[in-house]
Amino acid sequence: MRLIVVVVCLITTLPPAAMEVDKEATEKIDALFAAWNSTHTPGCSVAVDKSGEPYFRKAYGLANLDYAVPANPGTQYHVASVSKQFTAAAVLLLVREGKVSLAAHPREYLPEVSALPDGITVRHLIHHTSGIRDQWDLLGLAGWRYARDRITNQDVMTMLARQRDLNFPPNSEYLYSNSGYTLLAEIVSRVSGQTFREFTHARLFQPVGMTETFFRDDFDEVVPDHAAGYVQKKAGGGYALSVTNFDTAGATSLVTTPRDLVKWANLFITNDPLVDGMTTKGILADGEEISYAFGIDVSTRDDKTFISHGGSDAGYRAFLMTVPADAISIAVACNTTASPGRLSNALYRLLTDKTTESQTQPQSIPYPEAFNGDFYSSETRNLWRFRDGVATFLSFQAELLATGKRTLLMPSFGVTGEFNRTYSEVTISSPNDTAVYARVNASDDNLSPLAGAYYSEELDAVYRIRNDGGQMRIDYVKHPDVELLKVDENTLAGEVGTLEFTLDGQGRADGFTLNTFRIRNLAFRRINL
Repeated sequence: MRLIVVVVCLITTLPPAAMEVDKEATEKIDALFAAWNSTHTPGCSVAVDKSGEPYFRKAYGLANLDYAVPANPGTQYHVASVSKQFTAAAVLLLVREGKVSLAAHPREYLPEVSALPDGITVRHLIHHTSGIRDQWDLLGLAGWRYARDRITNQDVMTMLARQRDLNFPPNSEYLYSNSGYTLLAEIVSRVSGQTFREFTHARLFQPVGMTETFFRDDFDEVVPDHAAGYVQKKAGGGYALSVTNFDTAGATSLVTTPRDLVKWANLFITNDPLVDGMTTKGILADGEEISYAFGIDVSTRDDKTFISHGGSDAGYRAFLMTVPADAISIAVACNTTASPGRLSNALYRLLTDKTTESQTQPQSIPYPEAFNGDFYSSETRNLWRFRDGVATFLSFQAELLATGKRTLLMPSFGVTGEFNRTYSEVTISSPNDTAVYARVNASDDNLSPLAGAYYSEELDAVYRIRNDGGQMRIDYVKHPDVELLKVDENTLAGEVGTLEFTLDGQGRADGFTLNTFRIRNLAFRRINL
């Protein structure tokens, strides 16, 4: 009986417009999503609008593996950072009403972050140019386990209130920071007198007719037809459940459907007043214009403007894009570690009759053993670890493909790499930068002067570092026995980040600074326990 009910659901939720797409176009789109068109894997839902009208709606794969529930066009997904444009839009509503100033310091609305350095503005939060350290990195370093420990907005605010230093002077650089968008959501709530969820529902989603969209601010809430998130197991194949576990909204936590998302994207085509000003890009202090605008990336290709943003949390991936010149909006949401940005761009090329390569599986060769190793960049102060087809960056892992004898691809990270002839260096390129990483090896040198207990006031956390038979290891709350590799005499690196030590007059370490991808120069001092 359950199977019959599911089949009826699939038939009745398909809108008439989806039936009108010609067979050839449907087959080509199905080919893009062939990897997820399965009765035993997670999948993706897709929505395409042309000239503001529904063009294509389809779902692939399962929304829930435990009960073999197929995804359908009405399945709701956690879309992670796609949330940010709605947070920015909410702030702009209050700016237009004269209730919030983009030039104000966040402390004017949130007194608990009064200790944050001067010079930061609400505008900087929007464009990721504030220099404020990222909340997820901070919480992880303090011992919180992402997507396992329950995290609330108050937990984030408490952590941000402890911060005394920034990654860089305000507006001198661009560095993505989820913290800024949590602060923005809190500003909306404090100024409006409503919860962030209530405000966005009444002022954004309801006027646009986004009836399947809301900010989930209570993880215990039951959400009908909600997709569970999954990641592929590292060994043995199959999938493991991977869902978010937080009550914080603003930087993330939007629950929606692709067919609702394209309703919003279409507003950029019609220049609706609701999105007025959102494509205004950030400008750094030196006059450089960045592509990040108000919760969206605004870029130009082939003399056309592309407005887009992706999202990645736990086992969820999402991407929303619109091309006003072509009057095309595309939304893809997946409940597994697919690449919806790549799929969306391939779908756009297909719809505009541009040549497109197969996007379901990049061409690869058997993985060379010569790729294995640990590689460190003194420029980025970060470490990559390659092991038999798995790439690890800090605590993040993704599939590593060999595309040639010396070239590699990490689809989930959007990263490519090329080794030198001796495999002692690899040049790694991402959409934002390129850096050379040199091979480093575990060392049995005497690193005992670095061992000891260290405390960070900004994390309120103690790190214990020990020399275990020549292998340096670190322990902190809920994260015991993390391996560290020697980079040089005073630098260790590993999953936790890069630790750069300072020495006292006797040659013993008296402290270190910790660096991750989104945190710089977080200070620790030696303590006696």
